[in-house]
Amino acid sequence: MSALEAAAPRSYDAPLVRTSGERLINTVLFVLICSSSFIIVEPAPYEAIFIFLCVAGAIGRMRVEPTVIPLMLLLLFWNLSGAVALLQLIEDIVLVKFIIISIYLSMTAVVFACLFAHDCVRRVELMRAGYIFAGVVVTIAGIIGYFKIGGEALAAKLTWAERATGTFKDPNLLGNWLILPIVYLFQRLLMEGIRVRTTALAMFLLFGLLLSFSRAAWGVLVFASLATMAMMWLTATTTKFRMRIVTFTIVAALVIAAGVAVMLSFESIRDLMMTRLKVVQSYDAGPMGRFGRHIIGFLITFDHPAGLGAFEFARIYGEAAHNTFLKSFVTYGWLGGLSYLSVVLVTLWLAVRNMFVRTPWQQLFIPISITYVGLIGESFIIDIDHWRHFHLLTGLVWGLSIATTRYKRHRAQERAAMPEPDVLSVAPVGVGPYSPRPFGA
Repeated sequence: MSALEAAAPRSYDAPLVRTSGERLINTVLFVLICSSSFIIVEPAPYEAIFIFLCVAGAIGRMRVEPTVIPLMLLLLFWNLSGAVALLQLIEDIVLVKFIIISIYLSMTAVVFACLFAHDCVRRVELMRAGYIFAGVVVTIAGIIGYFKIGGEALAAKLTWAERATGTFKDPNLLGNWLILPIVYLFQRLLMEGIRVRTTALAMFLLFGLLLSFSRAAWGVLVFASLATMAMMWLTATTTKFRMRIVTFTIVAALVIAAGVAVMLSFESIRDLMMTRLKVVQSYDAGPMGRFGRHIIGFLITFDHPAGLGAFEFARIYGEAAHNTFLKSFVTYGWLGGLSYLSVVLVTLWLAVRNMFVRTPWQQLFIPISITYVGLIGESFIIDIDHWRHFHLLTGLVWGLSIATTRYKRHRAQERAAMPEPDVLSVAPVGVGPYSPRPFGA
């Protein structure tokens, strides 16, 4: 058993023997995550497999926790607001498709919350394995496209503006999608020590992320990696492991810096990277630049409290506002904007609150929560509401938070059932099961 698996033992609610229905759910879930990076065509295989997951959930008697209802209601209000804003443009099939996709993605978040609330260690491990596999596939596609290995025609489908997209349509999506598997691999290296296969996988996916030339993804990766290391340091139980974290962070930073230096030896990569590293790009500045459109969008929300409808802002002003919070108010109106804001704030609260709780899945939960926090920070400068992995992360946070709450209640009941200690034979302070526990123990 690996150190990471030892740190995340079998969930207390995992069945000793899984039924055929539960095995079916886990198998379809794994296949779904493996397919999640193939979005070059729409509808993607992900959509069809998700339907099979719902069918498998019905066969396996997937439980719907009452605590998922708030998420369902908030997402319902968000999508109903979009439907109301659509009424003024109902004849446009593209806009109807936009709302249908929004409703579908909201459904995935709810289903994931229900699935990951039970047998969560096994299911998150399956998700992690499938995610890393899909990351390898999409990185291979990105490398083939960027270096034109399959010719110009294929490269045109796997790149955009000389940036790798792989089997996605957007280089920013490729970069952000790769963050979670990279952080998981960094965590595995920290827990298990340097392993050739894990190191090679981490560096390979990191190379794919760098080829996306997404400044936001680079920033979120740095944040998520450092924050995960910091959380593991805070929750460590020994000084030796804390020193190991510090050493690993320094060594990893040096290795990554050396890798980037090697990449910069390629002229095409160096020129594009220098261009992308500019703090303000040409499309950011000016009254109609990204940040100028943020101001325009903010003012529009007061003139159109019911929302403009999907794509109307881009039609009027030439390009989208590229701010998910602002987009929610401009597109869906005040009710939709407040509903989306509520979903994000509640999910952030659940993520930050529950990743500090010591559970069998804590080390699996930490990268998920931190990646979600980084993604929300990035959403101030980019639209993420139709990113499939954003809804996956939302469902993961809610599902694992539900499992954490149930686990705390379970432990409290166990402690309440324990017999009271004999007053005449109380052990000295610092000895026995009632002794104070040090921080991180």
